[in-house]
Amino acid sequence: LWRVDRIDARRPGPVQRVADWPLVNTVAVTADGRLWVGMLKQLLRREVGSEDLQPVAVPAAAGLIEAVIDGLDGEVWVAARGGLLHIAADGKTQWIEHRAAVDESLPDVHVTDLMRDHEGGVWLALQTRGLAYLRPDWKRFGLLRHDPLDATTLSSGRLSGVVRCPDGALWALAT
Repeated sequence: LWRVDRIDARRPGPVQRVADWPLVNTVAVTADGRLWVGMLKQLLRREVGSEDLQPVAVPAAAGLIEAVIDGLDGEVWVAARGGLLHIAADGKTQWIEHRAAVDESLPDVHVTDLMRDHEGGVWLALQTRGLAYLRPDWKRFGLLRHDPLDATTLSSGRLSGVVRCPDGALWALAT
C-alpha cells in the first residue's frame, strides 16, 4: 500500500510505502473522509486526522474484500467474496449471506462491486448471478440476471463492476 502526499502537474510526491501486505484489493474513501483498505479476510479503517489504520472486524467467511461504499446517514457497505457487510453509523455490523433456501435473500455468495444510487438503494455486481438491488428500506433483494432466451438481458459472465452515469444509466462490467 502506497501513499502519495501531493499530486500536481509539476511534481507529484513524496511517495511513502505504508505497508507491504500480500493482497490489498481495494481502497476507498467515504464521504466522511475515512479511508478504507480491503484485503483477504481483513478490513482496515483510518479515521480523519489519524495516521493509523485500525482493523474492522469482519466474519471469517468474508474472504477477499472487493469494494467499500457509503450508504445513507453514515452507514458503510462492504462487498466480499463471502457476502455483504453492513456497518451502521454507530459501528454495529450485520453480515448478510447468500441463503439458497430463502427467497429474496442475497442472491450470490460473491459480491464483486457495489454502487449506491440517488435514492439510497445499493446495487451489487455478483460473481455468477447478475446484478442485484437492495432497496433503501432493506425489504428484499431484486435481481437482474441472464436469460438465455432473451438477448436483451445481462451477460451470463462474471459481473465485476457497476457504476451509474449522470444520465441515470447503470453500466455493468461483465467478463
